[in-house]
Amino acid sequence: MMKRNRSFGWSRWAVSCLGAGWLLFAVPASLAADAPGAGLRLPFTEEFGAGEPGWTKHASEGSWIRFEGGRLEVRARSAGQARLERPFGVDLARVSAEFSSDGAPVAFFLKWDEANFIQVGVNYPLPGRLCVREVLGTYARDYDLGPAPEDKAAQIALELAADCLRYEVSWDGKEFRRARLGARPERFAGPPRWLVLGQECAGKLFHPPSPWVPRPAAKALGEGRLGGLRVMELSAERRAASAAERGELARAGRDLFGEAELARAEDPSFDSVCRYYPALRWPREVIGVKDHPQKIGVAVDGTLQFTARIAVPDQPSGYFVIDGHRFGSFACAKKLYRGWQPVVVATERQGELEYEQTVFGYSARFSPEEPLAAYVQLRILNLGEIERTATVAFKAAPGQTNLLAPWRLTLPSRASAVIHLRAPYAVLEQTTVEVTEREFAGKLEETAGYWERLVTPGSRFEIPEARVQDAYRAWIAYNFLNVAKRGEVFHVCDGAGFYDRVYGYSAALYNNALDLLGYPELATTYGDSLLTFMQTNGLLAINFGDTDTGAALWSMSEHYWLTRDAAWLRRAAPQMLKMCGWIMDQRQAALARTNEPALTRGLIRYRPYADLLHPAADYFSNGYLCRGLGAAAAVFEEIGMSTEAARLRSESEAYARDIARSMDAAVFHDGGMDLLPAIPDTRELWKESNGSANGYYGIIVPCALEAGIPAWDDPKAQLYVNALEQRGGLTVGVCQFHNLVDHAYTYGYWMNRLQHDQVKPAILGLYASMAYGMSRETYAAVECTAIRSGENYWTLPHTYSNTQQLRLLRNLLVREDGRRLWLAQAAPQLWLAPGKRLAVHDAPTRFGPVSYSLDAAADGSIRVRLAPPGREAPEEIWLRLRRPGQPRLAGMTPADGARVRVEGDVLRISQTRGPLELRVEF
Repeated sequence: MMKRNRSFGWSRWAVSCLGAGWLLFAVPASLAADAPGAGLRLPFTEEFGAGEPGWTKHASEGSWIRFEGGRLEVRARSAGQARLERPFGVDLARVSAEFSSDGAPVAFFLKWDEANFIQVGVNYPLPGRLCVREVLGTYARDYDLGPAPEDKAAQIALELAADCLRYEVSWDGKEFRRARLGARPERFAGPPRWLVLGQECAGKLFHPPSPWVPRPAAKALGEGRLGGLRVMELSAERRAASAAERGELARAGRDLFGEAELARAEDPSFDSVCRYYPALRWPREVIGVKDHPQKIGVAVDGTLQFTARIAVPDQPSGYFVIDGHRFGSFACAKKLYRGWQPVVVATERQGELEYEQTVFGYSARFSPEEPLAAYVQLRILNLGEIERTATVAFKAAPGQTNLLAPWRLTLPSRASAVIHLRAPYAVLEQTTVEVTEREFAGKLEETAGYWERLVTPGSRFEIPEARVQDAYRAWIAYNFLNVAKRGEVFHVCDGAGFYDRVYGYSAALYNNALDLLGYPELATTYGDSLLTFMQTNGLLAINFGDTDTGAALWSMSEHYWLTRDAAWLRRAAPQMLKMCGWIMDQRQAALARTNEPALTRGLIRYRPYADLLHPAADYFSNGYLCRGLGAAAAVFEEIGMSTEAARLRSESEAYARDIARSMDAAVFHDGGMDLLPAIPDTRELWKESNGSANGYYGIIVPCALEAGIPAWDDPKAQLYVNALEQRGGLTVGVCQFHNLVDHAYTYGYWMNRLQHDQVKPAILGLYASMAYGMSRETYAAVECTAIRSGENYWTLPHTYSNTQQLRLLRNLLVREDGRRLWLAQAAPQLWLAPGKRLAVHDAPTRFGPVSYSLDAAADGSIRVRLAPPGREAPEEIWLRLRRPGQPRLAGMTPADGARVRVEGDVLRISQTRGPLELRVEF
């Protein structure tokens, strides 16, 4: 979900603020006024002769429009425009044009208004491709229609039918083939007001990945040509989707790649999942010290970012220049030291010289109060047979100032030279110095040991897949770096360099992840800091919404169940009761409102999340508030606060009944299926997503599932699942958000599938998150990637994503299910291939710490060792043994003192009084 960031102002642009990216569009004066009422007279053709009556011309400085040979020719600078426009005013029509280009983007646009339009043409946003961009309010959806021919023109046609949009392509001007069929969004209802031809600087959703690098002067992009413009009325049989097209549109809402993965006999794997779309294009890591208020970013090209505001151009940065070329400007590959530590190693090669940059953050005693600096090593290796020389400078931007005198290096054949630096965070004000190799090596060893000590206590899982083993430890480390100690308060920020502030919902879930990984002291410390944001009336709403209050109550209650720290709970109880009091006061106010629709009676109206800028009686926040009340009642009862517990329990049960009543009445029918809205009285998220789950609806309803209302086995929960699976909410098993991957918000769906014991969707979610939700080699998670191009926002490494990935992994291996404890419920089959070992060490659970190991022998047997929880015995422990090929269990050695029953691939273990060991044969 995109969280809004209001740090920047713009005067010349109409700006849609997305939090992690910006959609900018120039609003011409002619579009700001009402269009004339008269539409085109059909059929309409334009051969671009002299005069062009009816068209208005716009060309920015340095751009031009001209007419030659019956074609419109345009040339515009990268930030400019060259276009013609005229009123359109017709519907149920076919628009076609011929396009050719030598590199410039050129298109025709149908505009309902400045924020809702269709762009059809060549080279934008993908070079060398015929493209469509549908801009729906805030977000753009891009579609690739195929390659643009290099030596001839191509024709593209758009048909505006009543309920669908047809895009067709012809390379010979005679035979058209359909390249895309899409539903016609509600935002495109009625006739478009304007027809625009040429180039515009509008609608670019993703900016280049290095805003901290001085931008080059705007330059002309080349020429684009458009001709043969025709607008025709659709024939009667083309004015609406045919039965076959309606079936195709229904199939288009399904996650076909995900379904293919789930249909395979084998489990999804990283290799099978990563083949569908490109990796994200702009990896970014951070280096530094846990809890330090300053972080140093490592950009896609290895540039060091000494700033907390990476979305603002011309912020301080440092980089190497070698013989005139900037390090990282060629193909730059990155990895983490020892596979997972926040020490970034970037390499590239130019001719016979190979460059390797290693960077890490350091402060004295690794203290968040001491100044932060980056230690930097550059190694240049001559791979050739002759001696080479290299001139190296370390520069700072803005200004490209040399921070040290340039080095002039002599490199014999097969030899290398190394430079070592210490660059302070205040790189433009303080001195960067050259250090010895010994100092660099010593600090690197010290830093490596520091991260081992920090992350080892949370390394509960021994996973026989190096990528996953390294990734989950990197997620732990990145989240430590995203915490900023400001004064005496620890801010669990959602990122470093962009989301550099607390979002309460995300921070509360992070505390739960810390508890699950065995960091109870940190969860207490960060939880205490979170409560400093609570208002005097008990409301906790930190840059997100009132959901923060419910999520924090639930997280604090879980902290008690995982630690059984009654002294802490009694200390925290007054603040928890104050939060509960706010919820109950709001409930009473909601029940007392006489103008409240019956559909939402008893539901609290407040801002549920960051991107919804007005109050709403939604199911996500109300579900979490209700769950928080019930969770607090349960823990208070446990420590003897019976009066308070009874009051909260009664209120939470009444609240749950009101939500259930509302949900029962809110179910509606759309597109042949029953659906449950996220906001019952307005259905605005369903409308925002244009009647699909490919938008805010599709990332909010998994959060409602996560909140547990409706319950996982309630038929209404299945309505949410159906919408996600059949109406465009998923791609490769993760949430699709306006054609962007927003994987972390899928967590509630994955948990719902595990509760139904459908394990493959959760496994698919793990690997799809790793393939499309983070950098594939450095495991820095991101919020929002354009899945078809790999372009991503700058929101990485992203705390919320790291948190949900860690919680998903934990639940694949250890999950409470009421009074039952699941072990290895959804461990991928390959983790138990012959010779593999899967183990969990002292993982916290509600029943106490649990350990187990599964050693798969070459003969096909598995040695099981289990140390069950000792604090409280589950009714049963269910241990699943998922082997490649899923062979049937053939035999088992008896368990000493325990009762073990076999059901399929599950060992149901009860009456355990201590550790047990089994040998299972297949």
